[in-house]
Amino acid sequence: MQRPLYAAVAFAAMASTAAPGAPVAQPGGVQRYQAVLDPVPTNRVNGSGLANLQLSGTQAQVTVATAGLVNSWHALHIHIHGQGRCPDASMARQHNHQTAISATDGAPAYGEIMTSLTVSGDTSPARAFASDRFPSGSNLAYGRTVTLDRDTVEALEYGTAVLVVHGIDYDGHGQYDDALGPSEDNATQTQDATAPALCGTLRALAASAPPATSPSAATTASESGGYAKGSGTSTGTSTIEIVSLVVASAAFAGALIAAFYSRAVAKRLER
Repeated sequence: MQRPLYAAVAFAAMASTAAPGAPVAQPGGVQRYQAVLDPVPTNRVNGSGLANLQLSGTQAQVTVATAGLVNSWHALHIHIHGQGRCPDASMARQHNHQTAISATDGAPAYGEIMTSLTVSGDTSPARAFASDRFPSGSNLAYGRTVTLDRDTVEALEYGTAVLVVHGIDYDGHGQYDDALGPSEDNATQTQDATAPALCGTLRALAASAPPATSPSAATTASESGGYAKGSGTSTGTSTIEIVSLVVASAAFAGALIAAFYSRAVAKRLER
């Protein structure tokens, strides 16, 4: 599937020019990780996304941007204790006589939910599918500083932590419905609401100069807010930091746009 061009440009503002690789010590003990979020096969997702995580000790600044999803709430999680990868088409099963990958089907690949990336309050697995705690919209812009446990920090270091965006529109009706039946993972939700939509393994980025951060960003508590639902304003990221990330991301934007056009040309030649 082709990624929307506008999404490639939007994601550039959150990207780093460094290439993914083995963990490298960053200035000030900060390590950065990134996940390119691709559609989960068989789940009829046309969207795409990008996630960045900046880790200092157990404090993680997490940003997630997506485009092209169903216009509803979306659960965001960091998964660990799995194979450190995203599910492939072979993991699909029959749900209400339809072939799709549920959250349970994908668990062997990406593991269990360890951190719920809620917009406020509890970030534990207990809030895994609390619809009122997650960002909403077809194009998400999420940001929050959260506290990670030791297992999650180690999974990041070993390259086995996976970020998953849940919520699909399997039958194209523009909302979560019962096309796939009730969810296996939450009795109050349908399979549409909890099935994985986008997925990417969080990879360490090579060392680079850290962007400027405001004192408020460094002291944001895990229980305070990040981006409000549907908003593009962060309580923990300064204008200076945003500008720095945009400037540093120009090369990444070019690469995404080039990849988009290359894929489009290749598909035309195949016809």
